[in-house]
Amino acid sequence: MEFRLWHCRSTGTKKPNWLLVLSQILSPLLVVSFLNFGCKKKSDDSPSPFLGITVYNDFKTHPDTFIFKAESTIPCNYKWNFADGSTEVTGDSVMHLFDYGFFNIVLKGETAAGKTATTIKGINASPYTKANIINFSLNSWPVHKSDGTAWDSDGSAADIYCQIWNGNTYVSTTVSNNAPQGTAINFNFITPFAITQFDKSIIIKVFNYNLSPETDDLMETVVIEKNLTPLMTNQLPYAVQQSFSGSQTNGTLSFIWQ
Repeated sequence: MEFRLWHCRSTGTKKPNWLLVLSQILSPLLVVSFLNFGCKKKSDDSPSPFLGITVYNDFKTHPDTFIFKAESTIPCNYKWNFADGSTEVTGDSVMHLFDYGFFNIVLKGETAAGKTATTIKGINASPYTKANIINFSLNSWPVHKSDGTAWDSDGSAADIYCQIWNGNTYVSTTVSNNAPQGTAINFNFITPFAITQFDKSIIIKVFNYNLSPETDDLMETVVIEKNLTPLMTNQLPYAVQQSFSGSQTNGTLSFIWQ
């Protein structure tokens, strides 16, 4: 038996090291994966704050002095805007002087994680705390129902009364009044109509009164969107009348400030 020993000459070409090649390809991907997942900011999952404002206005002066205290479900850095042209200020509790009028106070809060929130609080800066309605007049109202028929089956003048709402809060009902169209009518209120929430709309609902068991007809609803705030200026005395109008109804509120 004959054995031969073969000798292979090297050609100068080395076989590739596949482990090294794979490591060079995967290394950048591992770095990117680490940056995307390993270094994710903690603030991404942090909750947002819920803000509130407590208002202190114990003494009515001119200028009117207010103290505002910020409240939050999460500790925040706060910034205040007083809507009177003054510079924004920071702090948990701040004091500010206002001229007469109505102002929407804006509070912004930011947590350490960068989450933000905003809330608004309306304030009445004046020596007055309420407006009492002393007179209510209608100059016009719907002549017919939407189907063109008369409000009363006998064709007589409508018996009208009105409800007043301050935002979603019912305030008062006027006394019913026989109302021939074309003649302005005045109303008194069964109970005093006092406005103390000046940041709410005034809603006037005009009804035609029907004898039981018939239900009363809603003739029209008129909304005074800005309430009495247009009358609350930096000049005293404030105006004592507020006009309103709907599609067919218009009139005037007269009141005194207290």
